[in-house]
Amino acid sequence: FLASRLIGKSQAKVALFVFCTFPSTMFLLAGYTEALFLTLVLLSFLLLENKKHFLASIIGGLASMTRLVGVALVLPFLWLSAPPLKRLVYLAFVFSGITLYMVYLQFQFGDFLYFLKAQKAWCGAAGHCQITFPIASLLNSYSKPSLYPDFIDWALSVIFLGLLVPVLRRLGPVYFAYGFFVVLFPLFSGTSIAMSRYVIAAFPVFFVIPLLLRSKVAVAGLCGFLFFLQIRFITLFTNRLFVA
Repeated sequence: FLASRLIGKSQAKVALFVFCTFPSTMFLLAGYTEALFLTLVLLSFLLLENKKHFLASIIGGLASMTRLVGVALVLPFLWLSAPPLKRLVYLAFVFSGITLYMVYLQFQFGDFLYFLKAQKAWCGAAGHCQITFPIASLLNSYSKPSLYPDFIDWALSVIFLGLLVPVLRRLGPVYFAYGFFVVLFPLFSGTSIAMSRYVIAAFPVFFVIPLLLRSKVAVAGLCGFLFFLQIRFITLFTNRLFVA
């Protein structure tokens, strides 16, 4: 519904097809938080488009409770032409999710920033506490026994950041700001690992792809390539060779 509203029904179908063939959408069925998070984000934006700001802020709060990057949903409310007090209430609801989670961590573990420590502990155990750059990650993809191509994580990060330029031109600053945040923020963790999974939250990028690729042959070629990568991801994942 949101895509149809923004780019038209026919283009929305193409965007959905591209999204379904994208390699890391397999994680929507793998018990990760991606499916719930993306559902909440899309619902919040759809409610905003329909001028149901209060409901959108509540859903935004649930999104920020699901994943830290959900705080990006405060950005659309900064563009609202609403009275300052109302905007403040909306922002408070969006932040309420992560705030309640931090309160829970304080009572449960005695540290409201415990999730940051957990991230560092996992990062250290996995040995991925550094940004992987193109040449090194390409070489590592052939030397690691996991056979997981770290280069894809880096490449998709750059590609999605680049595609945010047409997002700004075609969909406007709200969708650009949200997409920029959800792609860039995970890189501040100190590693580019799992970016192939994180970038699917930047849904505006999928909306502009049909606007850039007018040729059906080009769309079919892109989807075929993406589906090939998806099969590769599924094969690695089901054989326990990597967990993104």
